[in-house]
Amino acid sequence: MTLTLRASLLALGLSLALTACGKTAPLTEQEQRTVTELTANMKTRCVGRYLIDLPADVQTSGSATLQGVQVSTAKMTQQAFLKDMQQRETELRGMKHLKGSLFFYGDSEAYVNKSRAAAIRKEGIWYFIHMGEIYAADTRRIIEVYKWDKGYRLQLQIRTWDYSNSDSKNAKEMGNEVPRNLSLVFDLARGFRGRADDDIPTGPGVCIEGGFIAGAASDKERIDTDFWSTSKPDIRFNITTDSSHGEADTLLQRGDQINEALKLRKGGTVRKGSVDLPNLSQPEEWLMSGITNSKIAGHHFALEANSRNSSEKTPLMILEMDNGVFPSNIPEAERTKASLTEGEAVALWDAVSRTIRVRPGAMDTMPLTPLPTPIPQVWSGQRCPQDGIWVAYCNQKDHIQYVAEGERMPTVPEKQLRPYRWLPERINAALAQRQRLPVTWVEHKVKWLWIRPE
Repeated sequence: MTLTLRASLLALGLSLALTACGKTAPLTEQEQRTVTELTANMKTRCVGRYLIDLPADVQTSGSATLQGVQVSTAKMTQQAFLKDMQQRETELRGMKHLKGSLFFYGDSEAYVNKSRAAAIRKEGIWYFIHMGEIYAADTRRIIEVYKWDKGYRLQLQIRTWDYSNSDSKNAKEMGNEVPRNLSLVFDLARGFRGRADDDIPTGPGVCIEGGFIAGAASDKERIDTDFWSTSKPDIRFNITTDSSHGEADTLLQRGDQINEALKLRKGGTVRKGSVDLPNLSQPEEWLMSGITNSKIAGHHFALEANSRNSSEKTPLMILEMDNGVFPSNIPEAERTKASLTEGEAVALWDAVSRTIRVRPGAMDTMPLTPLPTPIPQVWSGQRCPQDGIWVAYCNQKDHIQYVAEGERMPTVPEKQLRPYRWLPERINAALAQRQRLPVTWVEHKVKWLWIRPE
């Protein structure tokens, strides 16, 4: 039994009443009108790398984890975003580590130098590197990255470490993961754009609540999205996709476990079996009815696909629907009856669940990587085109130096021996061998090569 389905059953507190397994009775005229009203204006929504058609009045909420980075969004104005960023920076600057370690790395150039930081800010990206807690180990780092676009704020957060200054020899082997993770979150932020719920992107990438992050499919993506009906608040759809988790068996193959759970709750099944969905491996469904945690008769339906072959291109996909589960903000006195009859619930489920499909182009790899950009080369005296480590070769020696963008590329000083004019050449040679000749320094103009970071 999947962890998601097991958690759903327990959370719903299903004490299921037995119903017949098989086809439901034909809809009454009133039931047909209800279903028609719900499905008349279906809108396509993008979730992760999938598409699904849902009633137009649903509201969205959700979370995502991409390559270990926690992703969240919030709807806000740009003015509110800038105010939040300034407040967050002020808050972090005011925090002091209990043992005196540097807590906030906003002004430090340990990870990002000033010229690069300025360039990142020009992209509309804000970032904060800090220790997380005032009592945290001095090797722990938290990276927060923010970006605003089209009315939505993106927040990215990842926990990482830096053992480069540790006194422990064994700890130093852990290395410094901050640069790698900074590069990861900056790439995610650069690929983000805000979007409305019914905006369907094109090209590779994942849809999250209020946004889209462009990028090739990854084996470390989990998207969890809820869709609540505004007119019937006890109706909820949930879609979970997870490329990092799979199951040894399909949904129906775990039937013994599910039946045991239902038996403990005196439960039963409305319908179960395989379904036909394109581009999905072994899609199967299990529909149940019973007493929900709202203490009323209701339903919980589940569909699962790609269970045994979950991967970056075929992530595990779970769709669930609840009828008769009210959110906590609905007073208990109003939780008297599920909005849909069993026939209506099954009809709505069929109308929605059969529309799930892979978004065209979503799983494609990114366009072919262009040929590597030639390694920058620049002569002494010219402006540095990008900051980094540069190397020059002069008289069979390597001269390595860090140069910031915009600075003049330096010359290379070389020590030269100056022979005595009045002495024979053989004597000058002997004195040079013994380092007994006077020395002068000569500045050479050289060609500098940028060292590409690993």
